[in-house]
Amino acid sequence: MEKCFLCGRKRLYRLQRGYYRCSGCGKKYSGKKVALDTAVLQGFLRRESVQECARNLGHHYGGVQKRYALLRRLLVNFLHAEHEKSGGRALEFDEYVYLKADSLKRWQNFLSFDYGYIYNVMLPSLAQKYHIASQRDLRELKTFLLLHRIAKLQKRENRITRFWHFFENHMLRYRGVDSDKFIFYLKEAEFFFNYESKRRQEIATELYFRGLYA
Repeated sequence: MEKCFLCGRKRLYRLQRGYYRCSGCGKKYSGKKVALDTAVLQGFLRRESVQECARNLGHHYGGVQKRYALLRRLLVNFLHAEHEKSGGRALEFDEYVYLKADSLKRWQNFLSFDYGYIYNVMLPSLAQKYHIASQRDLRELKTFLLLHRIAKLQKRENRITRFWHFFENHMLRYRGVDSDKFIFYLKEAEFFFNYESKRRQEIATELYFRGLYA
């Protein structure tokens, strides 16, 4: 360990049984736990799924999933706070509909804004917008929305359409996402799209370890 995750002091005392204590705030750390937390963070930044990360580390699925869920919650809050601080004006925006699920209730739609960076806002459920009477109506609506999206993507390339392509590829690693968790995966893609590798490492490390050890 190079420094305390809470106060930032670089002088840590090594204790018995693999523990460390900060000379500034007195926080005590388990070296073994920090090593696991660090390995999970790196798996997340390599964009491994929970299953892949758990398998590579030889750790149980639930422990890795818990850490990923924390990271995703922290990133949603961070991206919102950064956007609020920016005070910029959107160059343009467009609506996107994610149609991977068979059920209309599980389709997701959101607005992507270009501020010189991408910022996404969820829209109300499509189930509230469309009244579908039959499976045939559902298939026709899905075809219409899909063709409409393809037309947008083919019309011209810009930051928003580049993000949509990135988002689609990002979601391929997941076998379905529950509606109430979709925002976390959307914002995860937003984070990876907006920030270069070095900056992602810095942001995620600070958020993650403060979230774990605060």
